[in-house]
Amino acid sequence: MKKFLIFTLDNTKYAFNVENVIKIVQNNHQKQFTANLLDDEIVPVVSLKEIFKISGSENSKEEKIIFVQNKNPEKLGLIVDKVNDIIEANYLNEFPELDGLSSELFVGVISDKNGHILILNIEKIFELVKKSM
Repeated sequence: MKKFLIFTLDNTKYAFNVENVIKIVQNNHQKQFTANLLDDEIVPVVSLKEIFKISGSENSKEEKIIFVQNKNPEKLGLIVDKVNDIIEANYLNEFPELDGLSSELFVGVISDKNGHILILNIEKIFELVKKSM
């Protein structure tokens, strides 16, 4: 079993492996691309909605920035709608085909009583952000 941080983006639940998560902070209504100071280091911050091309996003009081790092270790802040929970779970390496989202973005899926939670591939997220900057 592994630990995952569960968060919501446009009413859909996603997860990151807790090993990649550095810190979670309240979003003070930052927009799509910006930078933030994290432990005396300037870290780029981007909205996951922009990466997934989800339109019509409104900032809410529950919006958070999840600071993550990849294996290099580069750091990135990702704006999400809401942070839900940290859970310990087993996951499957298979998942259904998704409209408009590449399966490369995901490393697996967690099944829970309310449906499925997609586990994001942190390395692929970093690649997409670098291409869009």
